[in-house]
Amino acid sequence: PIFDMVIKNSNPRNSSIELLRLVLMFLIIMHHSIVHGMGLMGMAHENTLPMHFTEWEKPVATIVNCCCICAVNCFVLISGYFSIKTTIKKFCVFLITILVYTFLFDSLYYLSIGKCRTAVGCLLIFSHPSYWFVNAYIYLMVFAPGLNMVFHTMSILYQKFVLTVMIIVSCYLGFVWGYILNIDGYNLFQMIMMYCIGRFMACHQIEIKRYHGLIIYFLCSLTAGSLMYILWHFHHPIMGWHMVCYNNPLIILAAIGLFFFFKSFKEYHPSLNKYAASAFAIYLIQSSELCESFYYKLINWCHAQIGGGIWLIIISLALFVVIISIFTDQLLKPIIFRTASKIETSIYYLTHKYNIQ
Repeated sequence: PIFDMVIKNSNPRNSSIELLRLVLMFLIIMHHSIVHGMGLMGMAHENTLPMHFTEWEKPVATIVNCCCICAVNCFVLISGYFSIKTTIKKFCVFLITILVYTFLFDSLYYLSIGKCRTAVGCLLIFSHPSYWFVNAYIYLMVFAPGLNMVFHTMSILYQKFVLTVMIIVSCYLGFVWGYILNIDGYNLFQMIMMYCIGRFMACHQIEIKRYHGLIIYFLCSLTAGSLMYILWHFHHPIMGWHMVCYNNPLIILAAIGLFFFFKSFKEYHPSLNKYAASAFAIYLIQSSELCESFYYKLINWCHAQIGGGIWLIIISLALFVVIISIFTDQLLKPIIFRTASKIETSIYYLTHKYNIQ
């Protein structure tokens, strides 16, 4: 699954999947850099930073962006394939991790600029979530044990029926017609659908050959990126922007292809598994208000100054954020786990004392 605290497997974790988790975090940072830093979002929405794209940069930006956008779907697909097995301690670790990083990189930043109410509000992770993905994943963790149980009691035919309905609701009604249940894929419904797709593939041992997966990934990403540019070029920017919705069938297929490409490698490297456990921290730090307050402005300024050379800077900055985030998380992780253990012990003590079943 996405985060270390939600993995439970009697066999050593396949390090190629752990590497994929780090690659996906890198792709998310790249996506954010293109959309917010280079200002690609401005093609269809009001953006605080200006765009400095030349004509040749536009197709490059749209294609690279669509190669990165499948990362979130792939994250949840991994969770579904290996299944989330939530325990009290794992759930506590997850919540404490969110609170610690939100306090350090969001609340303290808001306090430094005098926004005290916002600093307190962002710690209310359920009612005032700072990260849509994290908030949706919390609920997925809660529902996952039930989804696992229900999914395994279904017949194969009914599993296919449920998945077909979910895909129709998401990809046809949502992506094509804007059905409110899943307009763009930035929601819990999309996560549940990707989780169930992963569960189905694992239960029935579906496999795609290594390079077939890579071809699916690149072909779908290139198609989505090309359509995005074509629509933008012919003055339909809002339709073009719609190509990066998570419920775009091409983006979903790209995620599946990328997953099977990495899964085809069977490697075991304990050190890599250890660092991959910090994937969640990479997301929290890069998406924090502190990081966003200067990161995107720096990219936008560099793009205005050097033009096409911005890609080397974006890649370098993304790698730097990954390394710094892993280092930070390795320092904080022991404290977080000790705190979660104490909370778990207190919960068990209270439940036994008052005979709570």
